[in-house]
Amino acid sequence: MDDNEICRRFNFDSAKYHHLWKKAIDHEVKVDILNDKIDNLPLFKVPDGYTSKTYLEKLAREGLAKKYDLENNALKDKIIKKLNKELEVIFKMEFENYFLIVQDYVNYAKTNGIYVGPGVGSAVGSIVNYALGITNVDPIKHNLIFEKFINTKRPHMPEIDIEVELDGREKIISYLREKYGSKNVMRIKGERGWEEVDSWGLVIIPDDKLQYIPTLTATKHSYNNEPNVVEEISAYDSDQLEAINYTKFNIRTSYSLERIKKSIIDNTGKGDINNASYSDSRVYEKISNGYIVDLFDIYSKSDVKKFVKELKPKRFEDLALAYAIYTPLPKGNMEKLLRNKNDRNMVSKINPIFDEILTETYGMIVYHEQIMEIFHKLAGYEYEDADIARRNLCKKIELQEERELFLYGDKYLNIKGAISNGISSEAGNLIFDKMLESAAYSFNKAHAVAYAKIWYQEAYLNLNY
Repeated sequence: MDDNEICRRFNFDSAKYHHLWKKAIDHEVKVDILNDKIDNLPLFKVPDGYTSKTYLEKLAREGLAKKYDLENNALKDKIIKKLNKELEVIFKMEFENYFLIVQDYVNYAKTNGIYVGPGVGSAVGSIVNYALGITNVDPIKHNLIFEKFINTKRPHMPEIDIEVELDGREKIISYLREKYGSKNVMRIKGERGWEEVDSWGLVIIPDDKLQYIPTLTATKHSYNNEPNVVEEISAYDSDQLEAINYTKFNIRTSYSLERIKKSIIDNTGKGDINNASYSDSRVYEKISNGYIVDLFDIYSKSDVKKFVKELKPKRFEDLALAYAIYTPLPKGNMEKLLRNKNDRNMVSKINPIFDEILTETYGMIVYHEQIMEIFHKLAGYEYEDADIARRNLCKKIELQEERELFLYGDKYLNIKGAISNGISSEAGNLIFDKMLESAAYSFNKAHAVAYAKIWYQEAYLNLNY
């Protein structure tokens, strides 16, 4: 049955939906690639009586019970529903083995005194990651969106990066080599020269696939009069491994986490500060006076201290906002945000739902997740479609089609549309224009929340010890 016959039987315009056919074909190609990537992972050994799926579910449900007092939690149904939905997606995509591998080496790190950060990137939006202990940010509390991490309509391997104290990475690599084989766990060749190794990337190769990965000898130059380390690494760089469908595992190191661990152990004798209340007004006062930490390139911004002093963070959400805003946000918009925060009457009102979504950012679209919420709550997009729409806005592709979908919806795509939800054409176009204007410089809220925790922890320890 050709395209025309399908269109005739289902009574819709083939010309109008031609781009959807192309997307469907692209989707199937990506699924085939994804299946190869899954096959190229080593198999995590589970206890007798379990499959990979049932064991991951067991760990997730046990972890969830430790994270939440479910019997006395008003959000119990929401929490369990989110976990169930995520597990369903993970199993549908056959990602359970990947999650088991990552949770295993994170658990090894934590049980062996290696300080692990609260999380990196979109993975922080997953309640499964939170339950497994891979991340330590409550996605329910911070209204984070799982579909930004795994989108069934945009097939790709999940990316779960972790951050650890400075010497933690080498300890984890040693553990992985002991578990999967010394030759099976390789550092990845850098792009700028054969002796340079990807700063964070590892690839774990099953025994039956080792023959397909060429290697070369690389030297890691050591310091403090220690001998140089020579080892076999992947001759392929990250892009080449991606092209032949292998998955990279990123284990990053952080000076902030090194300082946090040292301060905790030296001054409190405890090994963790992740469960702090994050409500100490003295900490926010210290930060408001210009206390800045070296989270990535935040020190490189010459006027960041001035901005933080003007913002005067007084709550945890303001820390996440301050970190997120110091990305490619135009300076004029920074000034507008400060003005809105200091005078709430300056915040323009367009629609009650839209306005509520932007409350925590003082009427400004700052986060990826806010754009997804706007598509979802105002126009009825599923979160998967909202994530794709956000990406289209960021890349400035298919803008007219996306505007029409947002305003008028489409019954075949199960999108209701903003106008059908009682929003005027004028308001709908204005909201779409604001999303389009903000998409390119919006930031990942999940990542911002995780790094805000590190910022608070450093300030708290600096203040008290």
